[in-house]
Amino acid sequence: VQGKTKEEATKRMLSSIIYKIKEDDFEVYNPIGMEIPLIGRVYVIGIFDCIILVQDYFQTKFNIQINNFNNNNLRYLRTEELEQNVCNFKGNTDFIDYYQSNGFVRTEGLQAHDIILIKYGKLQCAAHVMIYIGNGHVLKHFHEISDISPYSRAIKNRTICTMRHRS
Repeated sequence: VQGKTKEEATKRMLSSIIYKIKEDDFEVYNPIGMEIPLIGRVYVIGIFDCIILVQDYFQTKFNIQINNFNNNNLRYLRTEELEQNVCNFKGNTDFIDYYQSNGFVRTEGLQAHDIILIKYGKLQCAAHVMIYIGNGHVLKHFHEISDISPYSRAIKNRTICTMRHRS
């Protein structure tokens, strides 16, 4: 909300995107008690994307806090130059390492609430994440609106690994 303070946003129960000049970064501010639905979110890279969806899912469902994404180490996941970046090799594990550092372990087979890391576009390494919600469906946030879709053969063919939170 341009020109609004956090106090004004809270009074009006408005979600706000705040640009922090000194840090050259954006922050999403949601008034206390306000929840953004997991389904139907508009894609805004770094604000509402697949990584944030996983963070919000685990916070909402299990009160599990997943650390903020380190843009410096994994910048390639949030750029338009994905195919040209250094991560474009099959052995890159940066994205997997990020989730392991947040309490996830690799699994064989799927259970509800597992995350699925997949190749994206021309990349040969894990560069996208979704949540398996059971009954052959995933909660995902590609470039448009977050939604629930079948865990299709195309997604299965791009799956690098599945992971489960150890708690």
